[in-house]
Amino acid sequence: WTGQTPQRTLDAVLRKSKWPRAKYGKLRGGGFNLSLTIDKKHCKWEARSSDFTKDSSLKDYLATQALYEVDPTVQMYQVLPRPFRELWLSWSTSKQQEINDAQQLVADTRKKRIERMIALIAESQSNTIMDEVGVKDRENESHVLAENMES
Repeated sequence: WTGQTPQRTLDAVLRKSKWPRAKYGKLRGGGFNLSLTIDKKHCKWEARSSDFTKDSSLKDYLATQALYEVDPTVQMYQVLPRPFRELWLSWSTSKQQEINDAQQLVADTRKKRIERMIALIAESQSNTIMDEVGVKDRENESHVLAENMES
């Protein structure tokens, strides 16, 4: 792989957007934090050494998180090294799954409401028909009684 690390890519994005530089700090017990300010919003991420294998770069991981948070719709992952590209894509996949699940929940709720409304309409029509049959039966009974009284 030849290209920029996530840290350098983040620096370039921040510089291009005229945002302050990212600040990395060490955590007690191993690891780093990353803080930056984007559009007057202060953001902070942390990664501990215990969360990664020896070969992982915590600062690059944090930079990848920050790049994703800046704008996940920009396909910045394409310029990242493979492990960070895969990480970005896993976040995108998870986010898309959450959106799909929420849309499915809305669709299921809507379907249940429509089915309930159809059932209520059918029940109402059934009751109306029964009422009409009942009226006709009573009218027939009245005619039969009237004829019997006349005879």
